[in-house]
Amino acid sequence: NYVSHISKDYREHFPTEMSLLTEAERLVKKYSQAKLVVTSRIHCALPCLGIGTKVVFVKDSDLDESNASRLNGLVSFFNVIDSRKGNLSFNNQIIDFETILNLQNKNEWVKYSDDLKKKCKAFVVS
Repeated sequence: NYVSHISKDYREHFPTEMSLLTEAERLVKKYSQAKLVVTSRIHCALPCLGIGTKVVFVKDSDLDESNASRLNGLVSFFNVIDSRKGNLSFNNQIIDFETILNLQNKNEWVKYSDDLKKKCKAFVVS
């Protein structure tokens, strides 16, 4: 299945915060049922890590500096495919779809998740 979050009409379809939240919940449920998610959207990729769905982040090497800098510190959490010039590559090697299907998620994000959970619990308890 193909899911797009890019639409001029998105706000029209989901005019309230509650409708947006309901849509986000629907999408996360959809991601949780996937065998693999391939995305260039960080707001799709991060929840996939958290729910244990295999995810591959497609990095657009042609992003301008301001857009590319938004991803600093986050891209290292993922297996990344470089989409430069239409080739799919991983660790600078051209790969096929079978290779992508066999990738396992990285675990670098877990320590940040654990730290955040501890901070939230400490805040709630205090």
